[in-house]
Amino acid sequence: MRVTLIISLVSLLLSLLVGEVYLRMVGFTPKAVWVNANFDGSNWGMEDPVLGWVNRSGTFASLEKGGADMSFQPDHTRTSRPVAEAGRSADVLVVGCSFTQGYSVSDAETYAWRLGERFPGLIIDNFGTGGYSTYQSLLRIRNELQARKDPPKLVILGFIAHQMVRTVAPPDWVKYLTDRNGSMVIPPHATVDGGRLVDHPLETVEPWPFEHRSALVTELHAGVLRLRLGDRMAQRVSATAAVIRSMRDLIEARGGRLLVALLDDASLPGGKSDYDGLVATLGAAKVAYVDCVDPDYDANPSALQVGGAGHPNGTVHRRWADCIGRWVEANLPGDGVATPPRPVP
Repeated sequence: MRVTLIISLVSLLLSLLVGEVYLRMVGFTPKAVWVNANFDGSNWGMEDPVLGWVNRSGTFASLEKGGADMSFQPDHTRTSRPVAEAGRSADVLVVGCSFTQGYSVSDAETYAWRLGERFPGLIIDNFGTGGYSTYQSLLRIRNELQARKDPPKLVILGFIAHQMVRTVAPPDWVKYLTDRNGSMVIPPHATVDGGRLVDHPLETVEPWPFEHRSALVTELHAGVLRLRLGDRMAQRVSATAAVIRSMRDLIEARGGRLLVALLDDASLPGGKSDYDGLVATLGAAKVAYVDCVDPDYDANPSALQVGGAGHPNGTVHRRWADCIGRWVEANLPGDGVATPPRPVP
């Protein structure tokens, strides 16, 4: 019996060795020790136990070529006005991802700042945060509505198509998200079950033993993660639509309004059809939205992207502010939300 056990163990070890050699030969490698530079403790990203991460107070340099410095406030907002107004709650909350955060553009170039210039009677808080999904923006809104005595009159969701992917947190997305220790972070995300929104909290996935030394262990762990998370991508449109409806209902219950500002329609595995499907769903649910997608953004990157290949530059933000500003003027006249505008520079 002892001989049989030894033979079995040797056979197992040889099988593992053959598998490791084969994977290396076809190009697979052990998991690299990698920390996302935005979350290494020295940049704008700061870990948060509920939201996954938030903006860190201070001024930080962009990691993109040609990017400007960006400043953030202690409440995790992007600086969106010259002087903070003490004792007055914001009239407008802006949420979204790095496009709304204004990654790589100066404070005064962001569309949130420009909206404040267009409507000087409004106080605007910009909670845009790089890498956020639509679901993380919903969590931010929940937190702010609970914490504020005076709720905002308007919430603007800056939406890009790739937020649909992030909202369901598939394995191919979360593999890029690591904490300062290099552990994988599965951000808070959402799925749907029978039309009901299902919340999934933040989770940290530690590497398996030998994962940083073995391609075989790396692939086994990745396979287990794929099986555990399942086919989340199939729910990207329905889950995002459910998140936005929940967002709308939450805001309206506090007497406010939601506006979905459509900023970008690209970067989806399903192509434009997924984006079009979501927009149709918003229309059917009577969710207010405005199409601010700039058709020249991808076609003319040298003129509209930071460094010619990065995030939207100040020109795009100015166009977004103008697009959203026109909606505000047309839909919220004379109710104390929209004040007489002054031209956007």
